[in-house]
Amino acid sequence: MAYRDSIVAFASGEEGVNWKQNESRILEYFKSATGMVYTKSGALTISWCTYFVMWVLEQSCLAPMPAVGSAPPKYFAV
Repeated sequence: MAYRDSIVAFASGEEGVNWKQNESRILEYFKSATGMVYTKSGALTISWCTYFVMWVLEQSCLAPMPAVGSAPPKYFAV
């Protein structure tokens, strides 16, 4: 399976994930991206979008993984 297909599959599989029913999954997004453990109250102060994308890329075994907060390499495309 191509990276793009894997990425779409993992992202689509998360449809409906929410804080009320899936708190541990959402906190996993944060840990995956930063290596740090977050609490719900701490995570709620941060936009989750980047962390979700990093989790999806990690699940898709993208290598090398881009660093959070850094510009992507030239000509980087998924």
